[in-house]
Amino acid sequence: LLQLELENKKVLDMGCGTGILAIFAEMRGAKPTDAIDIDNWCYLNSIENVERNNCRHISVFEGDATLLLNKKYDVIIANINRNILLNDMESYMNCLNDDGVILFSGFYQEDIPIIDAAVSKYDFKIDKIVSLSPDLASIALAEKWVEKYNPEVKTEQKKTRGRQKK
Repeated sequence: LLQLELENKKVLDMGCGTGILAIFAEMRGAKPTDAIDIDNWCYLNSIENVERNNCRHISVFEGDATLLLNKKYDVIIANINRNILLNDMESYMNCLNDDGVILFSGFYQEDIPIIDAAVSKYDFKIDKIVSLSPDLASIALAEKWVEKYNPEVKTEQKKTRGRQKK
């Protein structure tokens, strides 16, 4: 997140917990930002933390990926376990803008190939991995690989954005 340009980017913090990443994104210039968590305590705590930090561009919601319908984001931060990431992957991909990136965290090292396979169905590739410990948790940045590594297919791939490859 530190390495991304967030100025005036629309950000989603999915599985926001305390809202700290949404707050940090706003401090780095992101606006607007949506923070979503399914847990009621996290939802209420995020609202409190947003207010305490005088954030003006963060909206906090209680719920799950069904709240993403008809939304679009430049950056998605998804700090959620592997099974939920896999279950909701289509929702994330459908609400990501064409040049957007996704940061995944909250899973084990052994989950990386599984998550990479899931994002590859949407022409994304895990591009950078930061390990927080030898085997416990990882953060992965997924970017549109076809456009980054094979620019001549960019136009054709944009036509199929959000639809899973067969």
